[in-house]
Amino acid sequence: MSFGYELNKNIVYYDGFIEGYLYKEIEDWSIICEVKNNDRCLLTQFLEIQIDESKQTFLIFIIKEMNDNYLVLRSKLNDESQSSNGDITKIMALSNKGNLKFQLMNTKCTTDYCEYAGVIPDDFLKKLKNKDDFMIGVGNKKNNKNIGIMIEMNGFPEMFQALSKNEIKN
Repeated sequence: MSFGYELNKNIVYYDGFIEGYLYKEIEDWSIICEVKNNDRCLLTQFLEIQIDESKQTFLIFIIKEMNDNYLVLRSKLNDESQSSNGDITKIMALSNKGNLKFQLMNTKCTTDYCEYAGVIPDDFLKKLKNKDDFMIGVGNKKNNKNIGIMIEMNGFPEMFQALSKNEIKN
């Protein structure tokens, strides 16, 4: 399974072949949909953080596939933390409250980015709907460098509801 799109808010290429557009933004979250299929949308947050001397760009998104909600992290990694198969990086989603966590597994790595995805457990999703911030933990097994990225949940409940109830119209 591979989900993802280019880190560009203006034109989105989902999985390299589906063209999309920015549908709506509320606070920290955006909904991006396919150009010709509003039933296929992603709930996204773009992040840019400073790590040591360089800036790192992350794309966090949630997509519904069948009856599961997937949390996906895509990043253009710029150091030795990326390998051709993503095996030296461990990605975890950690709740800010309640000690809930789950792992995002590598779904795709290229020379430009790696992508990690995991099914969001129901108890974790309930926290997200309550606007509980969470953290993405990125651990590098090769150099033992770990970073935590706080994910803000402002606007999430409204956007998730719009996405879940298919309130998006052509």
